[in-house]
Amino acid sequence: MSQLKTFFSYKKFAQSPLKIIFLDKTYFLQKETIAVLKKMGHTVVSLQVLDDPKQMLDSLLKTCLQVKPDFIMGTNHIGFDPDGKIANVLNELDLPVLFWYLDDFRFIIPRGRNQALPNIALFSFEKNDLPDLRKFGFEHVFYMPAGSPLQPDADFFNPEFSYLQDRISFVGNTFLDAQERWFLPRYPELYEQLDFDKWNAQKQTLVDFIIKAQVTQFSSEADLFHYAGYVAGRSTMENRIELLKQIPNPVVFGDRHWPELGLNAEIHPPVHPAETAPKIFKASQINLNISSTQLHTSVNQRVFDVPLAGGFLLTDWRESLAELFDPEKELTVYHSVDELREKIDYFQKHDLERNKIITRAARRIEKEHLLEHRIQKMLEQMKQTFQQ
Repeated sequence: MSQLKTFFSYKKFAQSPLKIIFLDKTYFLQKETIAVLKKMGHTVVSLQVLDDPKQMLDSLLKTCLQVKPDFIMGTNHIGFDPDGKIANVLNELDLPVLFWYLDDFRFIIPRGRNQALPNIALFSFEKNDLPDLRKFGFEHVFYMPAGSPLQPDADFFNPEFSYLQDRISFVGNTFLDAQERWFLPRYPELYEQLDFDKWNAQKQTLVDFIIKAQVTQFSSEADLFHYAGYVAGRSTMENRIELLKQIPNPVVFGDRHWPELGLNAEIHPPVHPAETAPKIFKASQINLNISSTQLHTSVNQRVFDVPLAGGFLLTDWRESLAELFDPEKELTVYHSVDELREKIDYFQKHDLERNKIITRAARRIEKEHLLEHRIQKMLEQMKQTFQQ
């Protein structure tokens, strides 16, 4: 280890372009992030994530020896073992690590204290998670919402989707697969005991609500977070079903489970988020956004991608929207089922107003909310934090 420490004692962030090892598992925004980093001129070595921690560590160290990176980058702690062995080795070697969290950290690192080391910087899409991440012991935590990877000058018109010009579309999954992934036999009974009307009134995070209501049902924090994953999946599914039932014959693009749920909807298979979804956004009269219930104040990718693709977005309210957009001119939001119906009825009849909102939102996104804006800010913060 001492020889390795000597080898990796070179100065990080001393020169530009940077050398980056990216932990790749074909996850959300990873391919696009790698492309943007390369476009910015940086050297990016994509390292395939392996399931076996020992093999992963060996592969990572060999790649680090070859590349001599300024830092290692990834998403949602993908590539690190739950026990923190990989994290500890990299910390010993003084190799900085950047993880961008695009999901609730409680579902990512339920035993996160094993990972809380001074060489790791976390960028979270949820600003309200920063205090909790610091309580876990992470020293370097920053707020970083998602951003759009779409090209502002791209034309997403496609006559194949012209049938959507007077339709309401929803692109998204049922979350049934997520429920199955987190499922344990006693969870459905516990779920039925939760009062979601009370949760909505209290404006708590979903996990805080569960902690307050059912913490005594679990022997550890990790067990509670596991259950919270099931609750997030099921509550998101039920919310999406309820809202889609309010819409006359919506067009749904999503996973294989939608036909099982009894919706009066035109259902299509899932579509590629970067290649096909923008064409749907562009063609649809209204694009409906129904966020996952794990999102507390943060926003999902639809908020950025739909307007930039030239589509009209009707989104559920999240507090961060007011920080990212002008809510009066660049957004159309709903807070309830009744407001959803009212907004749909109004904007189906007002084409000119829809187009004005699309244009204003797209200008804002092109100026402030592209993926490259987010990456540039993260690189600047990493340099400020770890430059030697």
